[in-house]
Amino acid sequence: MHSYHRIHPRCTFGSHVASNTADAVARAREIAMGKSMEFLKKSK
Repeated sequence: MHSYHRIHPRCTFGSHVASNTADAVARAREIAMGKSMEFLKKSK
């Protein structure tokens, strides 16, 4: 999929559909947490 939203630095995709695999949920969570931590480090 080619979407501007997938590469936008301020867009984080989460997981909310029960059919998502555990691996996909873990990857989404890891990406979201990494982006959140980067933001918090920069805001000091």
